Amino acid sequence: MSSTCENNPVALVLTIADHLHKHLDQAVRRVGLTAPQAKLLVGIVEPRRMSDLAELQLCDPSSITSVVARLERDGLVRRANDPHDGRVRLVVLTPAGRRKRQRFLDELAGLPDPFAMLTADQRNTLVEHLRSHELLPTT
Repeated sequence: MSSTCENNPVALVLTIADHLHKHLDQAVRRVGLTAPQAKLLVGIVEPRRMSDLAELQLCDPSSITSVVARLERDGLVRRANDPHDGRVRLVVLTPAGRRKRQRFLDELAGLPDPFAMLTADQRNTLVEHLRSHELLPTT
């Protein structure tokens, strides 16, 4: 890393992100998913609207349709009517989807932690600063 990057927080965060991305790609492949599929499964804790999933993925709703269709084809999710609004379809994890989601979360737990050397207070401060950034989604 060049000396101009050594003290640049954005450059350092991007370097960490690159390393994590490499490990994440490996974890996704081990579980047998694509990155968008894995991210979507992680976001479905409870039944979610397609529009909510698009917002979570930071993408156009039409992009979510194809990811959900592949997950549905693989038996990992199903679409259900929203009991509160019959016009809305919800995406729901199937039992196989819950197992795949948990398997992926277990893989994530095994990824290297670039912040392991921080104390609990330092980690809390870092998380607080990161969450306060205006570019991060609120969901």
